[in-house]
Amino acid sequence: MGSGLFKKISGVFAPVSCPGCGGSLRGLDSEKLCPTCTGSIQRSQEPWCLTCALPMRHGSLSTGPTRCDSCRGGRSFDQARAFGLFEGQLRELVTRLKYSGDRRLGYPLGHLLHDAAHEHFTLQDYEAVVPVPLHRDRLAERGFNQAYLLAKPLAAAARIPIVHALDRIVGRTAQVGLQGDARRANVRDVFAAHPRRKTQIARRNVLLVDDVITTAATVDECARVLLAAGTKRVDVAAVARTP
Repeated sequence: MGSGLFKKISGVFAPVSCPGCGGSLRGLDSEKLCPTCTGSIQRSQEPWCLTCALPMRHGSLSTGPTRCDSCRGGRSFDQARAFGLFEGQLRELVTRLKYSGDRRLGYPLGHLLHDAAHEHFTLQDYEAVVPVPLHRDRLAERGFNQAYLLAKPLAAAARIPIVHALDRIVGRTAQVGLQGDARRANVRDVFAAHPRRKTQIARRNVLLVDDVITTAATVDECARVLLAAGTKRVDVAAVARTP
């Protein structure tokens, strides 16, 4: 019996709860959020920056291509897209995963990530999914890399291998609370391409995965390192985008 079928059958007799709100998931997929939780999330929507998906409050895509000030100077990644805005229910869920260690949320949020990637990208175009890495000290402290947990459902559904092609070689101050130039300076030269995995990303299209895009400084630096290691193209998928 397949594991998915077993979960559905067992869920009928021993219902599991939604990892978001605690409500019953009887008859529903135990690896996803309930409809109430998903429906309460504010989806990312146009008009947004065509590069980093920052909501554009002034202007409309009907007036022509729109990019935010940060992206007009160029980015190392081609496009970034996210499922929803980092506020309300989605902010609470991502925070619980990231800082409270609620790993039950990894797969449900990962399915949202997959939905966004499937909607905005042609997943067959990618040959590797690369999670944004944590420094080894932070990984030891947290016990898991949230970007990797989020990447797993996407990679499985799209049948794309996860490649840990990046290492975070410098542990610096967390990005929380920093803005603009400070965030960019904070991540400069903190990532390196894994020397034994360069062949798995060389001349290939890569989908970079992170939990939240704020200024896009982290994913931009990761993309820069990947391109320097020979990657052909880098796009970014995230669960949330700050408004």
